[in-house]
Amino acid sequence: MQNQYQQLIEVLVRQVLKKHNVSPTKDLSEEEKEKIRSTAFGLQQQVEELLKEKQTGTNEEAKNGKGNDSQGKSDPFSEILKRKAEKRKKTE
Repeated sequence: MQNQYQQLIEVLVRQVLKKHNVSPTKDLSEEEKEKIRSTAFGLQQQVEELLKEKQTGTNEEAKNGKGNDSQGKSDPFSEILKRKAEKRKKTE
């Protein structure tokens, strides 16, 4: 999982740098490099904490027999899919 996550981050960073015309030939100062490393590391820690919290919450809900649907809520992705399915039914 960690390897897949790292690969995804590398692709995203490469795309952002490409979008803003940043090339490897452009030099960054050591201070700028350190700021980038620090920011990336901080973001990575925040994502990992968020994933742990989400996983813990999901496990607790499963143990208690409560899912998002039983609380009247569902994840945003599911909501989008439901809306698209409803639109398709209306147009058919």
